[in-house]
Amino acid sequence: MSPVALTTLGFRRGDATDVRAFQAGWALGPALDVDGLVGPKTTEAMELSVARLKAGQGSASRFFSFTELACECSYSDCRKIWVRRGLLKALDVLREKHYPGGLTIVSGCRCTRHNADVYRAKGQKPTDSIHIYGAAVDIPPTVPVASRASFTRSPRSRAHSYQRAFASPASAISEPGQSSRQTK
Repeated sequence: MSPVALTTLGFRRGDATDVRAFQAGWALGPALDVDGLVGPKTTEAMELSVARLKAGQGSASRFFSFTELACECSYSDCRKIWVRRGLLKALDVLREKHYPGGLTIVSGCRCTRHNADVYRAKGQKPTDSIHIYGAAVDIPPTVPVASRASFTRSPRSRAHSYQRAFASPASAISEPGQSSRQTK
């Protein structure tokens, strides 16, 4: 089940690295052990994700699919998907509370080279955005009044970045083009 299910879900190769990425991000039930092995719990999770994808539902979390968060680069060695479970859980809450009609992900995971390309295209120096760790997404700038205090705005950008740091207790929401690095 592993390679076919994972490639169906948008992962590139279906290998042990993709299995670990699936296990680390999957947010449709209890957290999976992130060991790269396809045991009974991981198999059951993959089957549920594929069934939900086929039914037009989120394959990674209640509202989101893994492909929505995939790196959009064309580099053949890019892993494509490595989103963090906590980010998906936070996005589900944001979507349910403030975006009942749906929330579009503008940009999710970014490999290091794609992240540098994004910043260079804006004429900015590349930064170590937490997009490269699967811990941030960009969302459209339409922000409900109730959540505006959580966002920072810049007239230069068309999207806000919703990011959540899981290695440190800090979390932030900023825009693409601003440094997304978390300090300890």
